[in-house]
Amino acid sequence: MKEITLTIESLASTGLGVGRIQEGKFTRAVFVPFTCPGDSVKVKIIEQKKKYYMGELVKVITPSPSRVPIRCKHFGVCGSCDLLHIHYDKEVEMKKAFLQYMFKEFYSGDISVLSGSPDFYRQKIRVHAENGKVGWKKYRSNDLINVEECYLIHQPLLPEMRTLQKEEGEFYLVDRGDSVVIADSSDEITLEDVKKKKVPICSYVLNGQNILFAPSCFIQNNAEVNEKTVNVVARIFEAEKPTTALELFSGIGNFSSHIKNCRMTCVEGDEMSSYFATMNAPTHHHVHEEVYEFLEKNKKTYDIVLLDPPREGLREGFEEKIASITDTIVFISCNPSVLKESLKKMKEFEVKQMIFADMFPRTHHVEIVVLLRKNA
Repeated sequence: MKEITLTIESLASTGLGVGRIQEGKFTRAVFVPFTCPGDSVKVKIIEQKKKYYMGELVKVITPSPSRVPIRCKHFGVCGSCDLLHIHYDKEVEMKKAFLQYMFKEFYSGDISVLSGSPDFYRQKIRVHAENGKVGWKKYRSNDLINVEECYLIHQPLLPEMRTLQKEEGEFYLVDRGDSVVIADSSDEITLEDVKKKKVPICSYVLNGQNILFAPSCFIQNNAEVNEKTVNVVARIFEAEKPTTALELFSGIGNFSSHIKNCRMTCVEGDEMSSYFATMNAPTHHHVHEEVYEFLEKNKKTYDIVLLDPPREGLREGFEEKIASITDTIVFISCNPSVLKESLKKMKEFEVKQMIFADMFPRTHHVEIVVLLRKNA
């Protein structure tokens, strides 16, 4: 494959740098990992599509003013982070720019930004152990890297990772402050085990409250930005003054723990998470049931619906079901492409507010909060 020289102009939603080359009458985009807007680079074309090329970085000829020295020995090989080479202010700016562009047909206002400290923010991690190696998969590979350093995670987790070198499998590690909890993801932990205190309980602090969870539970791993996000959602509820409210995919009660001005019905399919939600948000009504089963049976309407579905988004047809039971939606998503498809199906709603929460610094991933209101 040929090598070319080009300037990186922007950052795609995938974290890839984007440059362009002229070929006769046509301008082709070239997507290149581990590059920074403003870089002049030599690139090897490794894949040719109809309208664009995929490239591999050969050499940075002239670095961008926004490029920073690489601190981690695994960067460019490890698949955990892909933006460690970009100044954090520029990273946030470029993420906001691609979100503004991606959602321009739905929202013409300025997207608000919530951000925090970009390093050492992950309290909980999931690692693989295999053949004496403990860590994460290589970039675009199933091969495992033996991780010796990482700028994303709480540092007490690193020495505990090394204790797993003789193990095989997948493990959760959680920094509890005074100790690190290690749990085998294949262990079948029951709710009864939790109630009998056979399983260590973990927590993170949210506005002074300890939010409890088991190692297997999903949590938002950036405490600082999570707190800002929860506070924004709580303020939306205060402004809306709902009498009836529904939360779907309510998890361990991360949001409901701080919504005080109404009693919500909180629906969560994972039994363990729903149990912890009853402790973290005891003033609300918690329903342990698959969200889609609940919606199929539901006959009620609500003043507001808060939903935070998994990365793959909502099942086909459920945007319409949710739209039929409320006039106001707070939609939280960690997948912009999937969120965009959902918004297309909610044509009777208008985006009133959009917030970008940089929950995952040094990676291309983003969290988005959208306030939707049904057109009169």
